[in-house]
Amino acid sequence: MTLGAEDIERAVYLRDVKKLSMWEMSGELGISPVTLYRRIPPRPKGRSNE
Repeated sequence: MTLGAEDIERAVYLRDVKKLSMWEMSGELGISPVTLYRRIPPRPKGRSNE
């Protein structure tokens, strides 16, 4: 599966708003956690502990 812009936006939402782990996100999106690590941008500085 290829990740489009909407998929990446959804992954960022799931990570930052829903606080899902990479494993949980991968299950929802139907892709591997490795793909997520490669494709979604890192959290903005200062937001990693929220």
